[in-house]
Formats: sequence, structure tokens, C-alpha cells
Amino acid sequence: MLHLTVVACIGTFDAPIAPLVIFRGDCNDGQVSWTAARDPNGAEMVACVTKSGWINTFIAVQWLKHFGCATQARANGAPRLLYLDGHSTHISVEFLEAAWQANISICVLPANLSAILQPLDVDFFNPLKTAYHKQLDNYMLGNGPNPVPRGAFWPWFQKAWTATTSQRQIRGAWRKAGLWPANKSILVGFRAQTPLRELATPAIGPKTPCSL
Repeated sequence: MLHLTVVACIGTFDAPIAPLVIFRGDCNDGQVSWTAARDPNGAEMVACVTKSGWINTFIAVQWLKHFGCATQARANGAPRLLYLDGHSTHISVEFLEAAWQANISICVLPANLSAILQPLDVDFFNPLKTAYHKQLDNYMLGNGPNPVPRGAFWPWFQKAWTATTSQRQIRGAWRKAGLWPANKSILVGFRAQTPLRELATPAIGPKTPCSL
């Protein structure tokens, strides 16, 4: 089974940098062949390999530096705001120091709320998965139980990414998350549906003779 991680980023109207695909393997796995098949009309993508197939602090810092260089001109000297979930690589000292040096402000979304507040989760990843699965389904119709070759992922995901990163899709994702344009009613509506007692865990102190 193919295991990998895709690091995706969208701006408020486009995708400023290419998605990063992290394959599971090592330098002796011949990973060059995994990205050999490319769609001529597909989006630009970059790849790396880790033993786990997950992102680590080193890869996260390198990605952040790439993001900083790719968005520096459009920022025109102004600080950039980057929304992230609370993954450990996003709040490491190395990552935060690199962001500070690049004039990038980090906004970490509350735990377990990315499905509500993160534009990628709100209305981007599902259309992306649908576009990718269409190609997978077509392959399975013609090949039956034969396993999908690892190299097939690259051109399929290129096509899916290109089809999903339309300005309409991206703007809609931000709008539905209530982050851009800022929509207070979405955030207030979420808070109204979630009682405060569920948002905060009451402090439990040590038992005393009066509280036993």
C-alpha cells in the first residue's frame, strides 16, 4: 500500500507554491522513478523522502523557507500570515524561528477545529480527493485487482491539483471558513452551537476534607 504525505498550501485566490509530496522510503529505493511519469499540462510539484512518510521538523522548516521565497515578492515587504494546524512540526522552536526571520506570522488554529476553520479542510481537500479518485477508478476498471504502481500517483495527483486549484474553488474555501473575507457571523454561529462548558475543561483541584 502506498503511504505518503502531501503538504498543500493555498492563498486567498491562488496556490502560491507547489504541493510537496513526501514518500515513505530511503535514498536506495529508486524514488526517481516515482516521479518520472508527468502530466504535460499538470501543476508543478516537488517531492522528498522520509523513512516514515510523514513530515518532520527539518522538512517543515525547509518547506517554510520555500514558502517565504515564493511569496516574498507579492508581500512587498509586508508580513505574511500563515494559518496552520497544531501539528508538532508547526510549533517547534526551529520552525517558529524560521518564520520570524522570514517575516511570516503564524496563526495556529485551535485543536480539533480544522474541519471548521481551515479553508483546505472546509472546501478544498474533498474536491481534490474526488478528482484524484476519478483517475484511480478508471485505472481499476481496466486492471481489476492489479496493484496500482507507485509511479502512477504523480501524474494523477498533478491532474487533480490542477483541476481543483481554480480561483473559484479557492475563494469559496476561504469564504466558507469565514476567514477571508472575515465573516464574524460564521465564527459566532459556531460558538453559539458549542456550549462554553464543552470548550473549557474545568480545573479539578485536590480533594480536601470539605470537598470529600
